[in-house]
Amino acid sequence: MNGLVSVVIPASAPLGKAAEQFDDEFWSSVLYLVENTPEKVLNRLVYSEEYFLDDAPRCSLCRNKRFQLHKQFDIPWPCLKVIIGTARKRRPGNAADFSKIILEMSGIDRLRQELQKRFFAKSEMIKFFSVLSKASEYFKTADRRLRNHKVNLTRILENAAISQSALAERIQRGDSDLRPVQEYVQTSLQTVKCDLDSTSETLRLLGKAVVEVEDAYQEMNADLK
Repeated sequence: MNGLVSVVIPASAPLGKAAEQFDDEFWSSVLYLVENTPEKVLNRLVYSEEYFLDDAPRCSLCRNKRFQLHKQFDIPWPCLKVIIGTARKRRPGNAADFSKIILEMSGIDRLRQELQKRFFAKSEMIKFFSVLSKASEYFKTADRRLRNHKVNLTRILENAAISQSALAERIQRGDSDLRPVQEYVQTSLQTVKCDLDSTSETLRLLGKAVVEVEDAYQEMNADLK
């Protein structure tokens, strides 16, 4: 399965559930069982589920308490056996430490982290990637329209300069009635020049944003491969 499996994480859902949901009564009862039951009796108890629920006069927990430990807390026998074995081997000092040990053994936290890293986080990245892709297209459309607008404004200025020259010549010849037209053209030219300057600055800022979006798009595209 080379190339098909990226990581293998041993995990136990029942152990993880026990570590996160069972209260101190459960963990304290297991610790009491291990610390106060003779070794030989304990060996017999963990031999099988039937033996664990059977009468055991020298066991520190009565039969009903052991039945409650197994059935009320709803944990599979193999997992309960692992928990008891861990208590015997690790000898945790209290219920909180005991549950932490079992949580670590369960592998649930590592599984969650791996799922977050490989699937959930990547899903969010794909969403961002889609947004960046759309933003890039919108930026390109805006850039194209602004450049066309700048070309039109430049053309208007060029034509206005020719018109101004012609008007000045006519006024010098005595067509004083054209002075209001000349003033209107001059005022309009100032407006067009301001518009052109604003368009140029907007294009500059947009170009900078386009580069940043394109860089982010390429980096994210590489991360997804």
